[in-house]
Formats: sequence, structure tokens, C-alpha cells
Amino acid sequence: MIQISEEASVQLHGERQRSGLPYLRLGVARGCRGITFSLSPEGERRADDLSVEVGALKFLVEERERPFLDGLVVELYEGELLAFNPDYGGLGAC
Repeated sequence: MIQISEEASVQLHGERQRSGLPYLRLGVARGCRGITFSLSPEGERRADDLSVEVGALKFLVEERERPFLDGLVVELYEGELLAFNPDYGGLGAC
């Protein structure tokens, strides 16, 4: 489902621990440049959230965004977290 590089996993664990919050929110946005993903610490699970565990990391994502998780890759690139799904590249149009 979600593939996380070892380097990205270490970075995500650190961010979650520094925040003191139990989850990481995976945001999915659609725009002119296609599908973009965001990751941020989250404290509470909403009624429409799906909880996904990858190793010791717990992600929350809105149920309606489930299709975008299959094939999602999270990597550390030049010190920055990068989340992308190669199956959904280039879907934007404006």
C-alpha cells in the first residue's frame, strides 16, 4: 500500500515525536499540476478517517482518499520529505 524509505521513516518518526501527537495526517489535493500529497502531525482521528499503519507509523487519511494510497511512495530527497504516487502523476488540467 504505502512504501516508505528508511530515511523518510526516520524523519517522520522524529517529526511525530517532536510534535507529541500520535498520528501523521496524509493530505491529498487535486489541482492544475495533478495530485499532491502533504504530511503533517495530527492529534485526533475524525469520524471519516481511515487509519493506516506502516511499521510503527500511524497515518490518518480521509476515507474518500483511499484509492490514492495504493502505490504511494514517501522518500527523503535532499533533506525534504517527498510523497508521490507514480500511478497518479500528471492528472491535473487547468
